[in-house]
Amino acid sequence: HNDAGVGAAVSIAGIEAGATHVQGTFNGYGERVGNANLTTIIPNLDLKLGFSMNCSPNLGNLRDISLFLSDLANQSHDRKAPYVGLSAFTHKGGAHADATKKVGYSYEHIQPEKVGNKQRVLVSDMAGRSSLLMKAQELGVNIDRSSPDTKAIIDKLKELESRILTSLAENENLRKRFDREKEDLSNYVISNFAKEILSVLDNLQRAIASVKVKEVKEKSDSLSQLFEGIELTEKQIISTFERFKIEQIKSLGEQFDPNIHQAMFEVEKDDQEAGTVAEVVQEGYKIGDRLLRPALVGVVKKKVK
Repeated sequence: HNDAGVGAAVSIAGIEAGATHVQGTFNGYGERVGNANLTTIIPNLDLKLGFSMNCSPNLGNLRDISLFLSDLANQSHDRKAPYVGLSAFTHKGGAHADATKKVGYSYEHIQPEKVGNKQRVLVSDMAGRSSLLMKAQELGVNIDRSSPDTKAIIDKLKELESRILTSLAENENLRKRFDREKEDLSNYVISNFAKEILSVLDNLQRAIASVKVKEVKEKSDSLSQLFEGIELTEKQIISTFERFKIEQIKSLGEQFDPNIHQAMFEVEKDDQEAGTVAEVVQEGYKIGDRLLRPALVGVVKKKVK
């Protein structure tokens, strides 16, 4: 498992220590945060450490297999995955792109083609002439490095990227605000109904608390079945509350909080800190971050000597 983010490192260390089997998955898919990622482990063993594996001759298909399994699992492929991600051999800054063009290994730890990937050059606000020339070459377009048009193209690209990034940021902020408003509206609609049902739940719980269960069960089967029906109704209401994210406020033994508690009386105690909730008269509830009703509580105060 990759719970601590060291699944691949631990697997490789294990092989170096003599292990012959790695329990991993392609793209690291698995429960919680995933498993040891074979798309990272395999090229590390082959290209970095020189281990011979049955799959070594097919290493050039690694990215294709990774993409295929992402599609099969209906998952977005990790753009930043080592070796196989879209960004693994992508260069944006002008100096990076220029250095990569002159000496490939200065910014690329392997030849991308060895794992079925390829070098990519992004033309952006960080780009210089080298990035633009490399991108043009990739697209089969001839551009003169010293031409005034080259600078004009770079300036236009920077302007366009800035406008696009601003637009994307505004859209993302709008989406987040819409999601918040939608959730708030949903909680508001449910809250009024939930407040009414809370009174029903209170009555059920008072009825259950007032019954001596053992005596009821011994006296009559009919009464026993009636009591069980009341208990089941209580459980069903609580279960329905949980589905709609309606939670009981934890109060007993907690510090008094005026945002969720309403003090009804004070209790003198020496064994508890002042301000602690000592008794709960009526349970409080909230839906998400919205308070449905405060808990009615008794609060500790120190005895006056």
